[in-house]
Amino acid sequence: MSAPAQDEELEPAGPGKLTLLRPIVLMSLLRHRWLLAAGLVAGVVFGLFRGLVTANQFHSIGKLYVRPGVREAMSPDTVLSGGALVPRTGGSREAVQNVLQALSAPEFFELAVKNLGAGVVLAPYDPAKDEEGGSFSKRIFHSFQSWWFGSSDDNGGALPRVAATVLQDSLVMIPESSASVITFVYTAHTPELAKTVVDGALDAAIEWHRQVFEKLSSQEQLEGELAKARGDLAVAETKLRSFRNERDVSDYDTEHKRLVGYIAELDRLVDKLEIESQSLEAALAAEAEHLSKLAPTRASSGSRAWVDNPEFLALTASRAKLRDDLLASERGEGGAEEKRARRTRFEEQIKEIDGRIAKTEPKLQTPPIEEENPVYVRTSEHIAELQVSLRSKRTERDRTRSSRDANRNRLQALEGMATELRAMEEEHAQKRAFTDGLAASVSNLRAVQRLEQVKLSNVGVMHLGTMDGVKIAPRRGMLIGMGAVGGLAAAIAIAALLGLLDRRVRLREELTLLGVPDEGAVVSGGGGSGMPWMLPAALAEIRDDIARFWSKLPYERRKTEGLRIGFVPCGEGASAGRAAAALAIGLAAHGGEKVCYVGTLEGPSWLGQRLGLDHQCGWSEAMRGEFQLADAVVATPVHGLSYLPAGRIGPAVPHPMAGPQFAALLDRLAAAHRFVIVELPDVSLRPEGRSVLGVLDGAHVVVQRLVGAKSAVREAIAAVRTAGARLLGGVLQ
Repeated sequence: MSAPAQDEELEPAGPGKLTLLRPIVLMSLLRHRWLLAAGLVAGVVFGLFRGLVTANQFHSIGKLYVRPGVREAMSPDTVLSGGALVPRTGGSREAVQNVLQALSAPEFFELAVKNLGAGVVLAPYDPAKDEEGGSFSKRIFHSFQSWWFGSSDDNGGALPRVAATVLQDSLVMIPESSASVITFVYTAHTPELAKTVVDGALDAAIEWHRQVFEKLSSQEQLEGELAKARGDLAVAETKLRSFRNERDVSDYDTEHKRLVGYIAELDRLVDKLEIESQSLEAALAAEAEHLSKLAPTRASSGSRAWVDNPEFLALTASRAKLRDDLLASERGEGGAEEKRARRTRFEEQIKEIDGRIAKTEPKLQTPPIEEENPVYVRTSEHIAELQVSLRSKRTERDRTRSSRDANRNRLQALEGMATELRAMEEEHAQKRAFTDGLAASVSNLRAVQRLEQVKLSNVGVMHLGTMDGVKIAPRRGMLIGMGAVGGLAAAIAIAALLGLLDRRVRLREELTLLGVPDEGAVVSGGGGSGMPWMLPAALAEIRDDIARFWSKLPYERRKTEGLRIGFVPCGEGASAGRAAAALAIGLAAHGGEKVCYVGTLEGPSWLGQRLGLDHQCGWSEAMRGEFQLADAVVATPVHGLSYLPAGRIGPAVPHPMAGPQFAALLDRLAAAHRFVIVELPDVSLRPEGRSVLGVLDGAHVVVQRLVGAKSAVREAIAAVRTAGARLLGGVLQ
């Protein structure tokens, strides 16, 4: 056997995993055979129960004829081009598929339930209404079904939606494209009920096809949009009307034009009244000045008194006339320069007259007889008339100004609402145009709809549902057989799953799946090649394992270097000493090799107990120098096999096996023997065993069947590979 290599593959070469899983599954089925029997019985019981509780089934068949329309019967190219109509062979198939698509809608089944009644579709099975008589088995089935289903005529509480769902699941529609026919098949517990449902479904199909056509060829959506547009238009009109009524605006442009013209007219009237008021004020001032210069009385005729100087009066009158002319010229026509020149001339003349008036005496002395001065009276009356006219003009001017300001405020308010009013008018105009367009489209489409009616398919009843009294279900024998097969299959699956999920090692193939090389995995006991010569009676129990273990060890007999092989127990019940003894005896007896068996447990090992080798010293005493190593090695009755016990190890810390002295001891033994077989402790409980694995050439794992855990085997294999030793195989005891 060659030395172990660090780059050795961890997964051993061997048969595939499926091949290894087969015996594991078969073993699990054998172990759980009671489960298979229980599954078979449970399946039979379930099939029998299904046969008992399943109502008798009768079916009815009805046919719906589909007549293709012009559009479906003609080729698409012909229809699009508008040329001569050329029939095509696939028109009926397309028509049948179109109708079948329409009948697959949930609304069709709801319509059928509405026509039939939910109680008919959901009617409970009542075997009591079946005919009396028949075989004993039939009466037994019917009696049980009567108790199971019960008899009830109260279907008033059935839900239409549930009934529609049930009908959708149970009504079968089979298209026959070549014959332009759709076959309706329904199964119920009585032939009468099956026929009733099929007839109702055929009637519902015709009605639903008509409704679908009306939906497809109608303008419901467009008419709905038109109604919505009209409603929006009415809302916009109401909103615009309310806005105009609240603000007293019938038409913005007319109202705006009227206010602008009226305000301009009021401005002209205010200016005119202002000028007239100024003229009256000037006249009133002149008359007041004139009055201030007049005496209320005068000397009477023939008496000495002061009288008005005619010259002075003439000058005053001339000045008043000039002022009137000046005001008239201001209101007259002409340019600004012309008015300014005329004003200058009038002012110069008035100034000249004022100078003459200043030099002229207003009064002339008359006789002293006094009388009322008529000029003074007329002037006073004239002043009173002027004051009345001035107040009237001022009142009219103020009233006109107030009216003008009010209309200006009205104009500003109108212009302020112009944006909102324009937006509302624009919205109303758009909605009016949109509504008118939709109305025209609907009117045109209604005319086109009449032409479309001859282009789509139509349906009719070819024949109503049949009345067939032959029962088609349940096939109780088939139900029992299917239940038995299903129960057995479920039991097999559960048993196989239990076997795969079992954490214990049971078969040799499981060792291979865990990583043990297939050629090195052996099973202890159970037949084999016996020894050709007699062994001590104490070793008779491993007689069959000796030749088997020896034949499974791969090594080259021509090589002479000593090889160190360890046996690692995995979990409870595993005896590494027994397996190590079988291999050691096989190498010595069959192979003729010189072998040394080394025990690592304090006290007599498995081989020492069987051969009665009660030796007081071992390798621990040799390591302490109390004995020589040659004195500790004991010869056995098997030729070529020596035995080295552990001796009294004691509570030494660290353990002697964990040190380099034990490795040197194994090297000395390997130099003197062809094989050194070491019985190791459980590496999961004794960490010193991992140190020994590092100096061994190979190792075997030992596990007790139905006791050892797979996790313990994995841990031991990982320890062997981590230490660098070669995993030679595994022993299942």
